[in-house]
Amino acid sequence: MESPATKFLHRAFNRQNAFAAIVLLNIIGCFVVIHHLSKQTNPAPRLHSSQPQVLASKAAGHHSDLSFLRGGFSAKPVLLDSTAGASETGWTQALTCPQWEAYDKRIQEDKDFSGSCKQIGSENGFNTIMCTSQRFCGQGYMLVERLDKASCDAAFNQKISTDAGFDRYVKEQVGPDSFYLIFNGNERNAPATWIHIGRCTYKIPFRLTNPGSYSVKLFHTHENFAPINEVQPVWPKAFLKNLVAKDYTMDVCPHCPVFTSKNVRNMDLPLCSRTDPQQGVYLKMTFETERETLRHAIHQMPFIWEPLGCRFDQLFEGNKNFECISDRVNFNIGVYGDSHSRTLWDGIHSRLSASKKPLGIFKLTEGGYRMYNPADMKSKLNLTDEEIQTHQSGWIDMSDPINKDPFNETIAHLDVKYKGLTHMNIFTDVSYFQKWDDAFGKYGASLTDITLFPHHAVIINVGQWAASGPGLGGHFSTKRFTDLLRYAANQIELVQQRRPSLPAKPLDFIWLVIADPNHFRVGERDWRTNHRLRIWSEYSEGLFRDMNIKSMNAFDISHPWIMESRDLAHFYDLPAMDALVDEALHKLNICAY
Repeated sequence: MESPATKFLHRAFNRQNAFAAIVLLNIIGCFVVIHHLSKQTNPAPRLHSSQPQVLASKAAGHHSDLSFLRGGFSAKPVLLDSTAGASETGWTQALTCPQWEAYDKRIQEDKDFSGSCKQIGSENGFNTIMCTSQRFCGQGYMLVERLDKASCDAAFNQKISTDAGFDRYVKEQVGPDSFYLIFNGNERNAPATWIHIGRCTYKIPFRLTNPGSYSVKLFHTHENFAPINEVQPVWPKAFLKNLVAKDYTMDVCPHCPVFTSKNVRNMDLPLCSRTDPQQGVYLKMTFETERETLRHAIHQMPFIWEPLGCRFDQLFEGNKNFECISDRVNFNIGVYGDSHSRTLWDGIHSRLSASKKPLGIFKLTEGGYRMYNPADMKSKLNLTDEEIQTHQSGWIDMSDPINKDPFNETIAHLDVKYKGLTHMNIFTDVSYFQKWDDAFGKYGASLTDITLFPHHAVIINVGQWAASGPGLGGHFSTKRFTDLLRYAANQIELVQQRRPSLPAKPLDFIWLVIADPNHFRVGERDWRTNHRLRIWSEYSEGLFRDMNIKSMNAFDISHPWIMESRDLAHFYDLPAMDALVDEALHKLNICAY
């Protein structure tokens, strides 16, 4: 039997007054939160937190839970930051300054800031209200309501997917409309998720870590479930309709100290995880450090990415960390994947060679480079600085085998090989497993084993081709894509199972989660939209976490830069490439081998 509150909620939506329903939900939620937290104390936040991340055993909300898809996966542990569970009610002191700490998006989705809301736009058929925390700086959400309820209702009268579970998920949790929210100021921030509250009313949570003044833009990009429809074989072309007032700005706690790359690097922070996707922030450059000056010279964008709440220890910037390669067993890295894997491979080379030149886009299906410790090249081979830079900056076409070492392997080296286009054949082509070499190793090996044998670590993905046009074998449904991911993960397990018999140590696999494409890219009935690939990325993160396979945060890292992509697809000349290289090198953990 429905309660009076539930009946009122239904009537509110039926009368096309979704915001009234939201207010009621917030009021109900507020009473629940007050009752729950009345027996708790709120910890006093500290600005420069150096505490390890705290995980709770119970999952938060289920807004982004994709475990119902094929095979499922366990719930991600909840990350409790200093603001989790803190009540807004009765707070009369000054706003609390942000801490340098990671946070859980699911907790942000569940927060109620209904006590401080204002309308910031009534544009292009939508009402937009921004609600902000009265206790913590930089936290809030947008409430966006489509005014035309007839078109909203019509959008639900169609099949979005032949998979009943996914069809229900996108209608309940995602909704017919899609958005792109971007903050630009002392931090570059673009939240990638929103919650469909009901009848084309949406909640888009955000959290800004760095105080300062921000410009705010909120674009309506798609309607009618276009970017995630799995039934209609059409290119879901995007449109940009700004939903907030022109030149809208907001201030985030101007009384609080600003985070810079320099002061973050000087904090006493724990090491970041070598396994989980890394959350981070694009900070506005202050040019107080050499790395900021170098990176700005490469991509001309005044932002630098820093991991939240932790630190990286192996970035190989300016020829640093190369002592790890000296007097040791040679280290071999394989990068297998699509063009985003290829640009990451090139970005890693740029970092290792201390290049000051911008990266360019290039097409290559196979290639490699060999790196040495510059100190070894100078002391043991008597090479000049110019000769060292000339060698370190070069890469080798794999038709000329990388083992043709110009220095006859007299000094330790690092090999990084790339293979693309047909890279998934090692997992999906039966002939790779059936082609057997009895003479290899102790007991013989398959072509898959032999291909991966030289590597110590492998960065790999299945690429975006599954969402490309049908002429390229794309138009995968989400169900088919999750099947493909599970197959690849199972083959990784098979490779690991067979390594000891070769003999070889287990490979260090790192899964490169799908990067975010530009949602304006036109193709032949292409399905590579950022909204579809966000869902695929979230699923892959859960799957590989369960299978103890490392994964990178490629989607969130690339999402704030989709409008600046020069070729409308890649991030080779943007701060996103620096961030991806940072995370990849940290997860490779070369110095530990």
